[in-house]
Amino acid sequence: VDITIPAGQFSGSGKLEVTDPDNYILLETAFNLSEPYFKIALPIPVEEEGQMLSVKAYVTNGSNDASGMARIAVQSSYIKRITVSPDTPEVNQPLEFELIIKSYAEIETVLLYQFRELRNRNYFYHPGEVTMTKVNDTLFQSTGPYPGFDTGGEKVFDVYMRDVAGKEYNFRWQSFYLKDPRPDLEIDANSLGYTGTDQLQIKFLVRNNSDESLSSVKIACYDSLGIINQQPFAQPVVNFSSREEKEIAVNFYPTSRPDYRRFKIVVDTDNAFSERKETNNTIDKSIYTDHLLISKQSSAKSKDTVNETILLENRWYYYVAANALNASTVLHFYKKNINTGYNLDEQQSIQYIAFDRETDTSGIYLEFKNFPNQPLNTTSLLSVIIDTTVISPPQRDNLSFHRYDAYLSRWIKLDSWYEGQKLVANAQISGLYAVLSNWDDKKPLIEITANGRRMRDKMYVSKDPQLAFVLQDENGVNFKESFQVFIDGEIVAEDDITFPDDLQNSNTISLLVTPKLETGNHDLEVRVADVNGNETVKTVNFIVSGNFDFVLYGNYPNPFSEVTRVAYTVIGEELDDLDIKIYTTSGRLIRTKPLESEDPDENILDLNYHELIWDGTDDDGNPVGNGVYFMVVTGSFKGKQIKHTIKMARLQ
Repeated sequence: VDITIPAGQFSGSGKLEVTDPDNYILLETAFNLSEPYFKIALPIPVEEEGQMLSVKAYVTNGSNDASGMARIAVQSSYIKRITVSPDTPEVNQPLEFELIIKSYAEIETVLLYQFRELRNRNYFYHPGEVTMTKVNDTLFQSTGPYPGFDTGGEKVFDVYMRDVAGKEYNFRWQSFYLKDPRPDLEIDANSLGYTGTDQLQIKFLVRNNSDESLSSVKIACYDSLGIINQQPFAQPVVNFSSREEKEIAVNFYPTSRPDYRRFKIVVDTDNAFSERKETNNTIDKSIYTDHLLISKQSSAKSKDTVNETILLENRWYYYVAANALNASTVLHFYKKNINTGYNLDEQQSIQYIAFDRETDTSGIYLEFKNFPNQPLNTTSLLSVIIDTTVISPPQRDNLSFHRYDAYLSRWIKLDSWYEGQKLVANAQISGLYAVLSNWDDKKPLIEITANGRRMRDKMYVSKDPQLAFVLQDENGVNFKESFQVFIDGEIVAEDDITFPDDLQNSNTISLLVTPKLETGNHDLEVRVADVNGNETVKTVNFIVSGNFDFVLYGNYPNPFSEVTRVAYTVIGEELDDLDIKIYTTSGRLIRTKPLESEDPDENILDLNYHELIWDGTDDDGNPVGNGVYFMVVTGSFKGKQIKHTIKMARLQ
């Protein structure tokens, strides 16, 4: 068989593949479409008799690609086309079928059977078969109509064929789509729940399962009292496009807060639509009360009471003062097990201790829906009763509220206090809260460098230094909430601090500040706390010089035996050149070769403190003898030179 791929207006390189029904590759070749077409001969193996082979081609020119597939029936019959009449079949319509068959041997029997559809993830089989009558060598038509289906959607069937030689064929998974113009509205019972940002709402999903748009669909929402009185608390009117699924949310104004509330939702309340299925229009269900409204005026409440402390769960309480919030918010709350997935083992100083007679390790998640990315503007108290009969006084004193920080992957200790038997903390941020025992009192470490050099008092730095801060703590650094930098008493804005893009480990954090400084003396103060609230404050006084200077401190040790270090500081501007010459006492030049730093990547010309090493050798690499030597060090900047001479002694 010759296989031809025409190029048309396309050129490029590609791949051709021929496979059998088991995807075994019979032919695989690369090709180029540089000519009007690509052609290749395929020898058909004898063992492929009666099989359908697949020819697949792919080609690309680097920016565009194309693909195609054809089939080869090897001494076999196959169906070329199946037509269903009417062209757009609908439910309950009789169906006629027409098949165009390419036959290797004369076909004597054609039967359509096993009509089925997918329902609830399982196939539902419809009774009945369709016998096909031969019109000519290729055309077969149904002897009589199939009675149709009472549901719409995709339908699947199989085709059985037998030729005069007795060979049988089965072509499975033939399909067509059946349109159902009848409306069908379905409410999803599992979707019923609470929602809302600044107003408590009920939400649920309604699906239009039909191919037609539906307008002005009336919906009624009842709570338990409304069910008794047949009085809905909300009656939305909704429009649906064909096959649309829509989440509907309605305001809900409760007068009490039971653990569970019963709701009934009815779709198409006036029966304006004659639906194919009327039983899926109503749900009647009780759901757990895990949302409440914190009103700007009256705070959180379970009844018509202002300034009430609310019991959220069997152990957790919540309070916010009336008229304290700048906006009302819905609070979503739920218990969550913290035993796994929250890095308790990675913080050595904390531990979960049961503080009542329950044995679980639950925390509580608070979500302030109207404050998604910011804290509440007022005090927001979370509390829990500590059972003193199951916990000792020393354990009680170590208990504190903690909030889990997903970015740091650490628990953050909160200021906590006792009011009677209640442990209380300010919970202003959405997140997971838990009561943990904490005994950490170690402060974090702060290391400060300027342009890569560790900062010390009276150190010279440039006008635009790179101040780097390495923060370390074995339990984690809470840098997001506690890190502050002050220069001359003025806080550095958070936008001027470079934070890590991707946090790998919160035990060690590197931050960067690049201020613009005036000449003169400056005070630097850095503050940071670890995740347990232990704070470290570090201060450094440094100098920014307005003029170029080059200070040579000398060498150490002096005298030296093997090597000595030459220390200097570049001030004001970066050096253009640094020249070092070493002479004997008689004035003979023995060393002009540059000295090197211990750090091969160090820029020994930049504004900073530097140390260079002399290993006691001359330009030829020979060690010099015992005695006194003079080193002349010259720093140059824009034609200005500063020269220093020091005396060194070697004693072995």
